[in-house]
Amino acid sequence: MAEGTILRKEVIADDVLSWGNDYAKSLNEAIAKNKEFVESVVLLNEMNKALRASANQKDLIDNLKRLNEPPRARIELCRSSGYC
Repeated sequence: MAEGTILRKEVIADDVLSWGNDYAKSLNEAIAKNKEFVESVVLLNEMNKALRASANQKDLIDNLKRLNEPPRARIELCRSSGYC
């Protein structure tokens, strides 16, 4: 090469050239976590409707038991997604 020629590698580091792939990967992970979070919110909404529609105390207790079955999974999902 001619003396004094500036190469692309001298101007831009290699890691800067690959930022698009890294950004896309992290964005896809965030989208997946967001979808999981939305699904859990929808489930909570459905369970809330079931609790409100309970006709008597037995139905209410049964609905509360179903609501409390997977709380740890929802809590972990909330914590891992950064919303809690």
